[in-house]
Amino acid sequence: MVGKPRKKAGETLVSAFSSGPAGTLISVLDFSGPYTWDAYYRCMDGTTKDFEDDCKVKWLTHWSSEPETTTKKIASGEFSKGSTLTSAALAMAEAEFGNGRRDAKKLTIVITDGRPLSIDETRDAAYSLRKVSRLMFVPVTAGAPIADIQDWATYPPAENVIIVEGFDELASKETANRILGDACPNLEDQDEQ
Repeated sequence: MVGKPRKKAGETLVSAFSSGPAGTLISVLDFSGPYTWDAYYRCMDGTTKDFEDDCKVKWLTHWSSEPETTTKKIASGEFSKGSTLTSAALAMAEAEFGNGRRDAKKLTIVITDGRPLSIDETRDAAYSLRKVSRLMFVPVTAGAPIADIQDWATYPPAENVIIVEGFDELASKETANRILGDACPNLEDQDEQ
């Protein structure tokens, strides 16, 4: 989630969540994907030597309760161009919950502007992640597969898919408010699906 409007969107969203010891803990994962099919297969079968560099999936923060630190990490991130390895990002998000607070309500927000390399792998990873976390998507631009995303997100999609037309709209406070408006009231009533 880097590039100027993407960074701004991340910073705005992180700043909007509550913080502190009893507040929200936030992890941020930046992802795109490999340039070649050979690299994709190495990413998926675990034989790549440098996952961050080859697969273009990188943790910016792990479970931080300090929004200032998290927004600085987002601001200093480098835009990783490539394909879209959404399935790996979703699997890594699921694994991250193993290191979080056990009693906390879990929420994953995926901001994406592209079609995943593997629709099937992404669907499977999304369904698995939904067992431990509410899963929201913010698809940006027409490149994102909206019909698939509505299936992958936690039900109902009207509350868990927020379609954004472009990156400037993504970076607006109005979009952050829409995301928070849908996310926060339902955290207490989250159903695991």
